[in-house]
Amino acid sequence: MKKFFIALIGFFVFCNLGYAEPYYFKKCRLNEKVFANYVIDLQKNVINVNLKSLDGYEQKLEDKIKLITEDQIVSEIIQSGAGKNSYFQYYLNANSKSIIKLKYKKKNNIFVLDGKKIQSYCTNVKADWSKSNKKSEEQIKKEQFEAEQKRIKLEEKKKRAEELKMQKQKKEDDNKNKHKISIKGKKWFKLSEASNASTDNLKKLFDKRASKICKKTKNFDILEQKLEVVEMDETPVFGVETVVKFGIEGVVKCK
Repeated sequence: MKKFFIALIGFFVFCNLGYAEPYYFKKCRLNEKVFANYVIDLQKNVINVNLKSLDGYEQKLEDKIKLITEDQIVSEIIQSGAGKNSYFQYYLNANSKSIIKLKYKKKNNIFVLDGKKIQSYCTNVKADWSKSNKKSEEQIKKEQFEAEQKRIKLEEKKKRAEELKMQKQKKEDDNKNKHKISIKGKKWFKLSEASNASTDNLKKLFDKRASKICKKTKNFDILEQKLEVVEMDETPVFGVETVVKFGIEGVVKCK
């Protein structure tokens, strides 16, 4: 649990200090002849190291950061020039303003401590990354409010998408159950008698066709239905008066 808490803090600090001003440990005395400067680049998640010796030799290195806590920045385990199986890791400690170095030997792919820790103190240190990370109560409330508003919008968007999906499905189901019927009558009627002509037979044929279409339930609703003249003969062979044929068409919905 403790390791998890430390890792969580490190992640939180790192995420919020990506664009912060640089922090550093400078003029760190590694031994009688070598000094080092460590400049922390939180945006790139690296430590820029500059080693300087009294005889003027200088070497620049870049080490990756493994962990950031409230008071320490820890490097990854780095292979040493002392040998193939020699490694080291160092801690930039804000409280003691020092660099703590640990040596390791790699045995069977396991890193084993090799010797005592080496602590080097620094005279110029800027390591208050934890203080710069503190947020005001107003800022915290603002972020919480924005997060809640974002959550509400996402919920509303999701709800709307579900409603549209249901509407689309309902429309598809309605259209699936709707059927158009068109029937043309066979009987001719004199035009003068057309207004009084019986169309009951056409209506019966319409219902029969609808029942056949809705054969599963034999039950349906008539959404649309109209009778109309579908054919006219102005020169019938059996008389001089114009004759007409009726037809019926409409839309039914199977229940």
